[in-house]
Amino acid sequence: MATVATAVTRHGTGTATAPGTAERTATPAFRSAPGVALQGITVRFAGRSRPALSDVSVFVPPRTVLGLAGPSGSGKSTLLKVAGGWLRPSEGQVFIDGAPAAGSARALLIGQHPYLFSGTLADNIALGQPGASRSRIWAAIVAAQLTGLLGRLPDGLDTVLGERGWSISGGEAQRVALARAFLSDAGFVLVDEPTAHLDAATEAALIEPLARLLRGRTALVASHSDAVLGIADRVINLDEGRIRG
Repeated sequence: MATVATAVTRHGTGTATAPGTAERTATPAFRSAPGVALQGITVRFAGRSRPALSDVSVFVPPRTVLGLAGPSGSGKSTLLKVAGGWLRPSEGQVFIDGAPAAGSARALLIGQHPYLFSGTLADNIALGQPGASRSRIWAAIVAAQLTGLLGRLPDGLDTVLGERGWSISGGEAQRVALARAFLSDAGFVLVDEPTAHLDAATEAALIEPLARLLRGRTALVASHSDAVLGIADRVINLDEGRIRG
């Protein structure tokens, strides 16, 4: 795998340079990698006879990756939303490092459909990190193994993506999301079916950078894929909103 010191990349049109060696990692010191406890979580949606989640309790120790397996509709994505603070449970409580969690957006989310806006590749990667230096962005690109994309973009990091710009594949969009995540110092990460719409070869190429991203962080990873779940330290199975097995 290329390192920041050896990868040859483009800063702009027709200019190929190697990033500096002063910054060799894209991952900054994490704010924290907390212990996360979900206790007695029940979620009911109006108009549905069965709860989306029913009395789910699970603890994720600090710097541990917990995999969530189960069929579609089993409650995996709902559990991620509760853990991240985007959905308030009907019953139960989320605890972060032993304290009741308050507010929302407690975690970094990597979803099935990465958000890309009409802007440069650099701006898309630095979303949420507007002060990120070019050096850090380059390091994130290498960490996410996105250098192959740069080889075909006409203006390198300054290439405009989106409806009026350059189109990229689903796998490349996920790599942009990973590069964005490598810039983040979030110690708590939620991953929702990151390879659901990718072919087997593209999925296989994403496993190593995803595993490296989660190393040292606390994470919940929901997936149907055995390869993705292989990243996890432990896997639980959800079925009809309950933990099975």
